[in-house]
Amino acid sequence: MAKILPKPLRPLAFRLAALLGLEQSVLAPLTVGGKPFGLLAISGVGLTETAVPAVSAFANQAAIAIENARLYGEARAGQEQLRSLASYLQIAREEERSHIAREIHDELGQLLTASKMDLSWLAQRLPADQPHLAEKAGIISDLIDSIIQRVRRVATELRPGMLDDLGLAAAIEWQTQEFTKRTGIACDLYLSEGEIALDSDLATAIFRILQEVLTNVARHAGATEVRVELADRSDELVLIVWDNGRGITESQVSDPRSLGLLGMRERARAWGGDITVQGVRGRGTTVTLRVPRRTQGEAGDDQGAGGR
Repeated sequence: MAKILPKPLRPLAFRLAALLGLEQSVLAPLTVGGKPFGLLAISGVGLTETAVPAVSAFANQAAIAIENARLYGEARAGQEQLRSLASYLQIAREEERSHIAREIHDELGQLLTASKMDLSWLAQRLPADQPHLAEKAGIISDLIDSIIQRVRRVATELRPGMLDDLGLAAAIEWQTQEFTKRTGIACDLYLSEGEIALDSDLATAIFRILQEVLTNVARHAGATEVRVELADRSDELVLIVWDNGRGITESQVSDPRSLGLLGMRERARAWGGDITVQGVRGRGTTVTLRVPRRTQGEAGDDQGAGGR
């Protein structure tokens, strides 16, 4: 039986067999890549040399299985770390977006408003016999108004204030209206009755997923109609977005280069949820987000694990 052991291992193996009382046994090394990492010992009455090939083969299979289990554990741990990092980065990005939105709205908005007031004061004191100056002042005033509107729009797109002030339902209603204004695609909205109380980070995640879905519809679907439904159920929150476009294909859904879909799935997984995407050729696409209903403490624990 020692024939299947490398020479350096034979003395140690025999001492181990003697120590464990394995008088009749077959010992085989567990090796991966030619390097031993363990020892398989099979003991029993009636063992003979004829058992050596079978034990050797079994040891090889066992070594492969153990190594695969180790590699799987490392890969899974790596995936969890990546998801935690992704969750942390999403939260950090939202915080930065909120900060930039406030700076734009408060600082830049106030400066533009002050400039418009100063221009108005100056325009009232222009010489009456120089109408071209008053005309120029009017043009500048209109330009400042346009900039103020643009600044407000950018700040809102970065972080809709109503998401924090009025909640997810109001933010979704605003987003669908903006979507129709920008694209001309009709958008029907169905919301659960009553207030939907959610963790603010979860509300943000759902809102961002909706934004990504609507962006994909505008860019790729060729749709003329969209239906958005937000259902608040006892055990889960469900967001369904359907369009009547060309319909996404299975290859597009599984394409690793579809970063938008990957991002949506990661946002959902961070909250224990999942996203399904189903397309029917020529009849449209349905995206369904399901997020389990949990307590504030449970949600906080999950996000804390994400590195927040």
